[in-house]
Amino acid sequence: MSKEQRIGKRRPRSFECRTPKLGYYIIYTDTKETEENYIDGFRKSLPVEFQEKIEIQILKDKTANLVKRCCEYMRNNPQYRSAWLIFDKDQVSHFDEIIEEANSKNIQVAWSNPCIEIWFSGYLGKISCIDSTTCCRNFSVLYKQKTGKEYDKGEKEIYQILNKTGNEQKAIKYFKQKYENANKDKLSPGEQLRGSYMFALIEEIRNMLK
Repeated sequence: MSKEQRIGKRRPRSFECRTPKLGYYIIYTDTKETEENYIDGFRKSLPVEFQEKIEIQILKDKTANLVKRCCEYMRNNPQYRSAWLIFDKDQVSHFDEIIEEANSKNIQVAWSNPCIEIWFSGYLGKISCIDSTTCCRNFSVLYKQKTGKEYDKGEKEIYQILNKTGNEQKAIKYFKQKYENANKDKLSPGEQLRGSYMFALIEEIRNMLK
């Protein structure tokens, strides 16, 4: 049998028809559980018909390595078009410099100052703090008042609890306005105590589904 005859008898290769993705997100964070549990819960809260259209990969590394690792991952996985870092100011030195470097490489940063709990508080009510220690302590008190539960940084259902007990839209509106006001005053993220840019990540994905 000739080569032409063999080729002629081959069945055409079939391709699986996949639903186009709404977005491919790569998110790097420097924490063990808190942020990962929150983002995972957020993804699961999306309508079922959209959960299969958006892909979110959450990877971890040391704060100082986040930009480098994220860039490497993007080069090796070009389908991921939206890159984000999630980390807190806490005791991070060069906080603003890391954010500036990330932004210069088209990586957005969902930062919180001083810690992620200040963003969580937006769901439940305002708290005062001067550092990450008082932020966590004051949020724990607010959390207990609103949910009747002790706050655990490893809580797997943290997003579901916050979203059910509190108000996500109020959190977005509050921190968005706070961020815009700070920008008018030309304050860097490191100077925006009790501020957070987490609202931008949540709002971006929510708006994309509309």
